[in-house]
Amino acid sequence: MYSCGPTVYSRAHLGNFSAYIFSDLLTRWLIFRHEFGAGETPFRVNKISNITDVGHLTSDGDTGEDKFEKASREQKKSVLEIAQHWEKLYRDDEQKLNILPAEKYPHATDYISQMIEITQKLVEKGYAYENEDGIYFDVTKFPDYGKLSGNTLDNLNAGAGGRVSETHQLGKRNPADFALWKKITGENATHSLHWPSPWGKGFPGWHIECSAMILANLGEQIDIHTGGEDNIFPHHECEIAQMEAYTDKKPFCHYWLHKRFIQLNAEKMSKSKGNVLNLDDVIEKGFSPLDLRYLFLSVHYRQQLNFTWESLEGARTARQKIQNIWDKVKSEKAENETAYSQKFFDFMEDDLNVSGALSVAFEIIKKEKNHAKLKDFFTKFDQVFATLDHAEKSAMAIPTEIKILLKERELARQAKNWAESDRLRDKIAQKGFVVKDSPEGQTLTEK
Repeated sequence: MYSCGPTVYSRAHLGNFSAYIFSDLLTRWLIFRHEFGAGETPFRVNKISNITDVGHLTSDGDTGEDKFEKASREQKKSVLEIAQHWEKLYRDDEQKLNILPAEKYPHATDYISQMIEITQKLVEKGYAYENEDGIYFDVTKFPDYGKLSGNTLDNLNAGAGGRVSETHQLGKRNPADFALWKKITGENATHSLHWPSPWGKGFPGWHIECSAMILANLGEQIDIHTGGEDNIFPHHECEIAQMEAYTDKKPFCHYWLHKRFIQLNAEKMSKSKGNVLNLDDVIEKGFSPLDLRYLFLSVHYRQQLNFTWESLEGARTARQKIQNIWDKVKSEKAENETAYSQKFFDFMEDDLNVSGALSVAFEIIKKEKNHAKLKDFFTKFDQVFATLDHAEKSAMAIPTEIKILLKERELARQAKNWAESDRLRDKIAQKGFVVKDSPEGQTLTEK
């Protein structure tokens, strides 16, 4: 699973985190769905989330200034300082929002050689060409261009508009052609981030970065690709074209899932519009990050959410009802509950129908009086929605990532897969915890 991550030239905003929280929900459901009725063992989700630290131009296309160059000038810091600063804040915000860490966070700047290699092969195969501005992918050589977004060449050419002048300016053969590599020339002459290449000094186009990181970390074909709906075109459309042209394998990705925009006062929340809020704004208003998580998870990923402080207040009230029940039953010994869990499972299996799943949570609160069964249901519920506050659960705070590894290890031991059990024990140890086995089960201590 590959999830488009942040471009770390500034603080990730709530619109960004809407997509990241959705990706986390999908990850958690794939891991824990078996506990609600799937029956099979949990999926092993190898999730990669990239860090873009070069090559993202202000136009989100092939013109304009690199966003890091612009931020460096405005913030009077080096590009590296800027990237490191905002990435740390992003990772801190991820943790506050209970987003499971990815298996790996590849940085675009670490894969320049792979990007050059892909570009060279696309030129050799006749899919790309060189001009004075750089190396461009010729979309007319890829008949399937537009199959994800609906932006076929016929549709694009019919509404070319300003792209015709851009085509002339950049020396493109076609308006929809996109950059694989940009040369240090013209408006890029002062670009401080550049690398040697067969075409002279330059830097990668935005789209080629993800392809290089996917190939290096996940291979030529992947199961799932997530992102915000603004990634569909041109970014993901271009990813498909260059990956399938490079590998000769179709499909590059089996399932594409895109989170709809978050709106603020009926306008798309975006940095370019300047109408963004970040997690600190939410906390300063007295809300928990988990209230925000609940709000974002209460709306289906293919539906648009208009963010207001009133809607966040409503989310806090709803989340607190679940929290109050949990605080009453958390000390109980769980008793297996199947009826409501099956309902929950059926809704979540139906394209992640979160509103239906949440309705089950409130139905069981209203109708079920058995605290042991409530404990079982909401233990499962929280593995997926992760909106319960466990701050007072124990003296030792166990990160969600470690809980997942412990559960996977428990399943491995039940299956007598001792090699997998040992591997997971070692992975837990690498993260600062010691797990021991006893007749009562696993016990965990900090190193």
